[in-house]
Amino acid sequence: MADRMKIEAGCDLLAAMTAENIARKTQRPINETLERFMQSITAELIYDLHTEQRFLGPAALTEEYMEETKEMS
Repeated sequence: MADRMKIEAGCDLLAAMTAENIARKTQRPINETLERFMQSITAELIYDLHTEQRFLGPAALTEEYMEETKEMS
């Protein structure tokens, strides 16, 4: 159980760091950016333990998110 909590805390931290990186790049408020990011496929994959997304860094996830949002526009 403790290991699961550590994994979730790590995913939360990674999501927050990625959202902060996105906010800097897009010059949007962090709260708005975090809310949008958490609704993205990229964020969902961070929390999916069957993928490798949680092992990527914030810079790589930022690029992935930017590609995702570009494709959706």
